[in-house]
Amino acid sequence: MKKPSLILVVLVLVLVACGGKKSADNNVDNKKVTLAPADIFNKDAVSDFIKKVDKQSQQEAKRIFLTGVDQYRNRKQLDSAIVSFKSSICVFPFAKTYYELGNVCMDKNDLKTSIDAYKMAETLEYEPISLVLYNLSCAYSKSENSEQSLKYLQLSIENGYTNLEHIMSDSDLVFVRKDVAFNETVKT
Repeated sequence: MKKPSLILVVLVLVLVACGGKKSADNNVDNKKVTLAPADIFNKDAVSDFIKKVDKQSQQEAKRIFLTGVDQYRNRKQLDSAIVSFKSSICVFPFAKTYYELGNVCMDKNDLKTSIDAYKMAETLEYEPISLVLYNLSCAYSKSENSEQSLKYLQLSIENGYTNLEHIMSDSDLVFVRKDVAFNETVKT
């Protein structure tokens, strides 16, 4: 009788010991934290998320970002690039990734997403900020919103955008150049 009860006691002790400790292999403990795709344009969610992410996730995000850049710039695979940039943002939201997402969405004429991405790049302090502001002006012009386009054009110039020739010839600014306030904004 003593042997079966001893085996039972040993089994119970093993189960308690294993269940009481958190193992490094435990999926709950090692679950990778990612930003929900629905939250990538939510400033508060992104800010909170950045505080929780480790260096390893940042490296993974950079790897995915570079894949997206290759798809966008070299292979001209815009849809794949968008998926890669959004995936990278979910792993770690870098300002540069948002900026490139804004660029590819502009090329696809997805102006709402482009504006959202540029605004997040601005929030995360992309450098040089003048490029983000200029691209916001272009996106708003393409959206036929002169007021916002002029606002961001003025901000881009105030923050160092100096390519007047490009401003005067950029096809993205065709709509806003028709606004009577355009010349005054550029002169100022």
